[in-house]
Amino acid sequence: MRRLRTLLTVACAVCAVIVTVAFFEFVMFAHNTLLDQIEQNPTAWLGKTIVVEGNLSGPYTFIPESAPSFNCLLETSNGGIGVLWHGWLDSDPAYVRVVGIVRAGKGEDESDRFYIEAQSVLPALNSTP
Repeated sequence: MRRLRTLLTVACAVCAVIVTVAFFEFVMFAHNTLLDQIEQNPTAWLGKTIVVEGNLSGPYTFIPESAPSFNCLLETSNGGIGVLWHGWLDSDPAYVRVVGIVRAGKGEDESDRFYIEAQSVLPALNSTP
């Protein structure tokens, strides 16, 4: 019984290390998605996790009847996209790395509007765009 408990503890520790390393590699070394890739075929990106670096500003307050599905804006050298994020920034705008899922919402004109539902917002690897 004692040996089984030891083996189980070691197996859990190994699994925890593997998951931590995999997450770290994904977040820190994942290939940045270019926003023009999303704009070319947005429906192909729906529900997929992406990593984008850029200047994040917000959160903004919108008038309820014209409220988009996001509350921040991420500007990059090749475009901009809305970001739904419930955190705060130390500076506005801040150059960050956003890890999130591409979602579709409705714009003011009832057309589809794509945005990123942020899972995490981290300092960017590069300090400048």
